[in-house]
Amino acid sequence: MSPYRPVVRHPVFNRVLPGLVLSALGDGMSSVAVGWLALQLAPPGARGLWVGLAIAAYALPGAVGAVAFGPLLRRRGAAQLVAWDGALRAVFLGGIALLSSCGGLSIVRYVLLLALSALLSAWGSAGRYTVIAQVLPAALHLPANALLTVIAEASTVAGPAIAGLLIAVLGAPAVLAVDAATFAVLAVSFLQIRSETPTAVPADGRSEGFAAIRRDPRLRRPMVLTFWFFLLFGPLPVAMPLFVSSVDEIGLVYTAFGVGAVAGAVVTGHLRRLPLWRTMMGVVIGFGLLVMPLGLPLPLWAHMITLALAGLAWAPYPTTSMSLFQRTVPAGQLPPVLAARGAVLVVATPLGTLLGAPLVQAAGASATFVVCGAATTAVGLLTLAAHLRRRGRALRHVVQHVAVGAQAARVLPQHVDRLVEVVGQHVGQVDEQAPAVDRAVAADLERAVAHPQVDAQVDGGPVVTQHHPDERERRLARPDPPDQLPVDGAVRRGHLLAVPLEILTGVVERTEQCGGATRSRVHDHPPAAR
Repeated sequence: MSPYRPVVRHPVFNRVLPGLVLSALGDGMSSVAVGWLALQLAPPGARGLWVGLAIAAYALPGAVGAVAFGPLLRRRGAAQLVAWDGALRAVFLGGIALLSSCGGLSIVRYVLLLALSALLSAWGSAGRYTVIAQVLPAALHLPANALLTVIAEASTVAGPAIAGLLIAVLGAPAVLAVDAATFAVLAVSFLQIRSETPTAVPADGRSEGFAAIRRDPRLRRPMVLTFWFFLLFGPLPVAMPLFVSSVDEIGLVYTAFGVGAVAGAVVTGHLRRLPLWRTMMGVVIGFGLLVMPLGLPLPLWAHMITLALAGLAWAPYPTTSMSLFQRTVPAGQLPPVLAARGAVLVVATPLGTLLGAPLVQAAGASATFVVCGAATTAVGLLTLAAHLRRRGRALRHVVQHVAVGAQAARVLPQHVDRLVEVVGQHVGQVDEQAPAVDRAVAADLERAVAHPQVDAQVDGGPVVTQHHPDERERRLARPDPPDQLPVDGAVRRGHLLAVPLEILTGVVERTEQCGGATRSRVHDHPPAAR
């Protein structure tokens, strides 16, 4: 059975799936329309600057919103976060289309409205994946994340093509109006399930957002790897237009990458037992190795195959990284953590694009592919080396403790044999002395019959057994010390059994000393030696 079937048939998830598909398609369309409309509105002498500002305004404010709105949104329900993000985008993107139809849209207003529409983008993304963690069982998290990746990657292939047709017929503002409508559908669909998803659990400062990622190495290590991966990916879109010789060729290479990414995402959903952290490291290494050949003077078909393989290698990364966060963080505390993650990623790729511009200008497109691919591979290898080093230390620690236990196991049987031998000897002595003890007890009974005993207790002192009135007065005045009290047969037997107990105590102490000395020799080594 397909792993996607139970995800699609889930009674809650299937109600929001149409909104997710439509909004992803709208995003794919707006990726073309945002820059194209900025190109039309910008003054002729500063078109490049305003196009860059418009593209940045549609992404970077999400990082600001993740931090600025944290106190307000971190305890909101996940479905509510998605609905608010969709409503905000629908309002401001629709406002752009409305102002354009009225003739009141300027480049400054356009950039401002784009920035306002993206303020909750990080929280909206966090809400989507939190809903998956809340309403679906853990076994379906990976295929559900893979399904969202398939939708996103497919929208990058189909969205630009549809946007091109609409721009040619209706213009870029019409495309943004369609995008606004898709986000309105998304908001309504998630509002319908708001009562079926729990609100976030109130958490202290250590479990929120950036603090949780910083303090938990299970989150911090993937976050650092992802930041560098996305940062080094940033220069590639800058180099791509200079890498090909025509508009048709750039469309072909992007399509090849998109097809590979869609195929990889579909396959990832079937691999439920993927080791998430190791898969992430392998993706980074493999993607870097596949990017480097783009710097070689090869024919176009070879570059298309290379990019398709790179897309295939890239596809598992979004799914596995998100699944790792979902498995590590409780579902009620996911929204602030995923919002912080989204804020970091929103900054990483544009920052890489910004740094890639001078690199492409100085070294050229081919050299940029080689440098970025080599750096990406190096980041993956360094992360893998650190992971193997930690595993090696843990393994050595386990081996050392096993050695301590083995040495204690070798010593213990010798002392047990000695204990059995000594206990047997003393049991024999007890049996030999039993008649004498019995005679002493009989004599005590005869004296008790001849002289009726009187029990007295003085000021909480020991109970004194007396056999004569004068003796009673003397004992009341000065009680006998405990070691001078009459001793019965049971006490005599207890005294004889005290020797084996002392031997048993000595065995335990010697065993502990042996184990402690071994542990001392183990722990005297510095951490690096372990």
